[in-house]
Amino acid sequence: MLKRMLKFAVIGAVGFGIGSAIGFVIGFIIYGFFSHLTALILLGFMGGAALGLALQDKKMVLYLSFAGAIGGGISHTVGFALLHHPILNGVGGFMVFTLVFATMGIIIGAALGLALQDKRKILYLSCGCSMGFVIGRVIVFVILNAIGFSVVDATIGLALADSIGFSIMSAIAGATSGLALAYIIKKEEDEKTIMSSPKSESISKSDNSKDLN
Repeated sequence: MLKRMLKFAVIGAVGFGIGSAIGFVIGFIIYGFFSHLTALILLGFMGGAALGLALQDKKMVLYLSFAGAIGGGISHTVGFALLHHPILNGVGGFMVFTLVFATMGIIIGAALGLALQDKRKILYLSCGCSMGFVIGRVIVFVILNAIGFSVVDATIGLALADSIGFSIMSAIAGATSGLALAYIIKKEEDEKTIMSSPKSESISKSDNSKDLN
């Protein structure tokens, strides 16, 4: 159980994190700036493919990669709308961005769960991915505050720092998504074991005999 969860977490973190970083590079080449849109699409695409590889299912690699890319694109649109919504204008920046990242995680996780065609996987992956983005957001915020935004700006620039920070958040979200997927798979296996056990079969036969009587 622990070995599988670790495997899924590492593969998820690598897929999400590298996908986000490559997305930023591609965005910079195309647009001349670090684009969160390309980062989220690549994050979802490579993150989904990574989870498919963890499942050792070639078909799922294809389904999850495309579902993740679509989820990433949708999450960017929703996140952008939230950032510019009048209701959130008076809310502090940290809280707004945390809400945006949490929402993005829910959308990406739900998209991956839909590809797996399972209601519980939709729930677990959306919660897992969202939780990862929130945890990552807090960690990156604490690190940047500890270093100092002025120092960061003077050394590597805030735009690059934001890209690095978002890639770290993405890696953490990938890890928690992997953990969530591994957990629900184990839970399903345990349920199947219980249902196929001799005790379960005897209870089932007893219930059937009562129905006949």
